[in-house]
Amino acid sequence: MKEDIVQKRTELSNVPERPEDHPMLVFLDFTNPDEIKPKLLAAERNRVSFYIREFPVYKSKGYSPLLPDEIQVVIEDPIEANNRVIGSISRRIDSGYDSYAQLSKTYRKEWEELLENKLWEVARVIMGPLSYTARTLVPTAWGMGGSNWGKGTTAYDDDEDLKKLFGDGIVFIRMNLVKDTEDDSLKRKRFLIHEFIGHAVTVDLRADTPIDENVPKCSHQPDKEWLADEITAQIMYRMGYYQNLCDVPRQQMSRKAQNTTKQSFYSENEELKYPGGIDLVIKEIVEKLKSKEVKSDK
Repeated sequence: MKEDIVQKRTELSNVPERPEDHPMLVFLDFTNPDEIKPKLLAAERNRVSFYIREFPVYKSKGYSPLLPDEIQVVIEDPIEANNRVIGSISRRIDSGYDSYAQLSKTYRKEWEELLENKLWEVARVIMGPLSYTARTLVPTAWGMGGSNWGKGTTAYDDDEDLKKLFGDGIVFIRMNLVKDTEDDSLKRKRFLIHEFIGHAVTVDLRADTPIDENVPKCSHQPDKEWLADEITAQIMYRMGYYQNLCDVPRQQMSRKAQNTTKQSFYSENEELKYPGGIDLVIKEIVEKLKSKEVKSDK
């Protein structure tokens, strides 16, 4: 398949080769630690510093980003917390390099299986034409379970070094996720689709709206997560990973969303309201959310 040939690149370049018809997920080559460790350090430094700065915002939205213990104990003092960033993450990268490499290898295998199962063909049925974007999958020890960190998100846009290293952006997957009874392979596939397709591929369509990718700018986080969850559920269901659409797990955060997102995504008979038109879904979600905000102000 054309997409398999394109996607099986493992070395990161500043400007990935651009396929004609779908976005691109790039995987780091961990065989050269001297090359990869500085990239991990740059990514982890940016990530941890961001969470220190935005910790009150995340806390107010019900999130608990994981941070190194020596930073967590001084989180109320951002200056001291940032003073400890480099040493803390450098030690973790040195001691846990093999764990970083193993996660990347494991998720690359899941990604290749998704491609072999016609991921992009299915995604286009639901979303329509897919804008090109590239992300590099970077394992992380910190923050939330998964994150889209790319152009259009403040933490990424403000870091010139990171943009030179990673081009359009990063998909972070945290290494130390708590295991549960669900099949781990399905969970990993769901993570990849949620973060890369649900978030990264739609980021431009959601910019400067109540479901902006930037958490500080996003006034309706549950609705944003509901949309990414439902894109993921539709794709995985149509690819045959689940027998029923309702079997696909959703995040606890997205369950808090009001009916706004569901009414915009599905028709009354629970079919897609706008098959092949995710831009129309987002437009309707935004209009309904803004309408609710106007009513609540009166």
